[in-house]
Amino acid sequence: ALLTLADLDTPVWLGPGFDTDAMRTWLRFHSGALLAAKPDQAVFALLDAAQMPALETFSFGADESPERGATLLVQVQGLDQSVWRQRAALSIEFPRGVDLYLGCGRDLIALPRSTAISIEGA
Repeated sequence: ALLTLADLDTPVWLGPGFDTDAMRTWLRFHSGALLAAKPDQAVFALLDAAQMPALETFSFGADESPERGATLLVQVQGLDQSVWRQRAALSIEFPRGVDLYLGCGRDLIALPRSTAISIEGA
């Protein structure tokens, strides 16, 4: 999925578990994407749900250009309740925010920033 999205103009941040010499070489060779030094500099981020930083560490875009919010590609088996709460809290930032792609094996689901999340019992 990342190779479909990333190119020369899209800095990618590799989260813990993905930030390896082999992954950096593979990504540069196949997409030419630059590597972002920090999460807030990334257009795309490749993450593992078990080691996922807070959503607020990524760019939400700006009022003038909300489309510049980061797109997070997250490898999941499950997603911690705190991530759902963070995502639900971002609803007030719309149209700014982050887009989430959640992948498990060959399955992928997208949750764009326009998706409203509510937590039962919250």
